[in-house]
Amino acid sequence: MPQAAVKVNRLLPSAVTEGNQTPLRGGRYAEAFTIPMGFGAYPLVQEGTYFKAINATPGTGIAQTIQTTFLSTNGVFMILNGDAASGKHLVMDYIRLINTVVGTTTTRSEAVLAVDNTNRFSAGGSTLTAVNANMDVATSSIATVRFGALTLTAESGSVRRLSRFQLRTAIMVQFEEFIISFGRPTLGGFNTLSGTNGQRMMVDAGPVVIGPGNHSLIVHLWNPGNATTAPSWEVEAGWWER
Repeated sequence: MPQAAVKVNRLLPSAVTEGNQTPLRGGRYAEAFTIPMGFGAYPLVQEGTYFKAINATPGTGIAQTIQTTFLSTNGVFMILNGDAASGKHLVMDYIRLINTVVGTTTTRSEAVLAVDNTNRFSAGGSTLTAVNANMDVATSSIATVRFGALTLTAESGSVRRLSRFQLRTAIMVQFEEFIISFGRPTLGGFNTLSGTNGQRMMVDAGPVVIGPGNHSLIVHLWNPGNATTAPSWEVEAGWWER
């Protein structure tokens, strides 16, 4: 019986000239790459490779530090790929932030996203529980997710700062939401949640993949003008592991 040959090649291979034959390109589990028709993460949830994490107590935020300028050793969110070298990748989908305590003297809110090839965690914050989004699948996550007043080690020489954006250009509003998406620009825009100020605002940070062997993604968030009150946030994150 004829069989289709699949060549495992996660990295982009050389182009094949028109009319020539080559083995099907496959992933690390020998699944064939195809051009997708449509959009959505349901196939990932169905196969049990999509994970989520939220703060432990709905309605209760986790405080960051009072941080008025960018500092590479200060962060609010960090996800670590704890798989062994040559293991699975973490592919980020989104991070949602809900402001529960306003930095009362904040003039704006700014962010930088960076990836590094080391475990940058030093101290602080809360560890979030990662769960499989498919209740029928027992596979656990290889990620460690931390949020809050994080103290980080120094950047390695390989650090890559991948995205720079503003969440707010004015003082924050309690209970409004900020959604950082990864590689989904069609998510952009905003819609009002309450009154004239509370909004759900969205920004696309572009695609991000976190490699195995203790690579990490860090969100640095600072609030110029904030001198008295550390902002607090509820948090939700989604990603897949393959």
